[in-house]
Amino acid sequence: MAAGHAIAPQNPVILNNLGMCQMLNNEYGPALKCFMEATKLAPANARYQANMAVALGMLGEYDLALDVYKNTVPAAEAHYNLAVLCEARKDSQRAEQEFRRAANLGLKLPD
Repeated sequence: MAAGHAIAPQNPVILNNLGMCQMLNNEYGPALKCFMEATKLAPANARYQANMAVALGMLGEYDLALDVYKNTVPAAEAHYNLAVLCEARKDSQRAEQEFRRAANLGLKLPD
């Protein structure tokens, strides 16, 4: 993936894919940079924005992640997605709060 980025550093698809590879290696800071650049190059692409929200959430930037999610999905889903990230970070207290917010906004939570 790095070779593709070297050839086409301004290609948002390659930037997004590079970010995903970095996320798989728990390299959330570098991944965030890739997603931010991809979003800058293709601001209407919701996938790049959602990936940026994941990286932010995994870095513990919950409020920023929630704001970015709200640009791509309804508020209830944004809170649910953030809750899942909180669980992944083993932040059960914040996860519970976000699941509750999602439910209060009308999202039917899985059993």
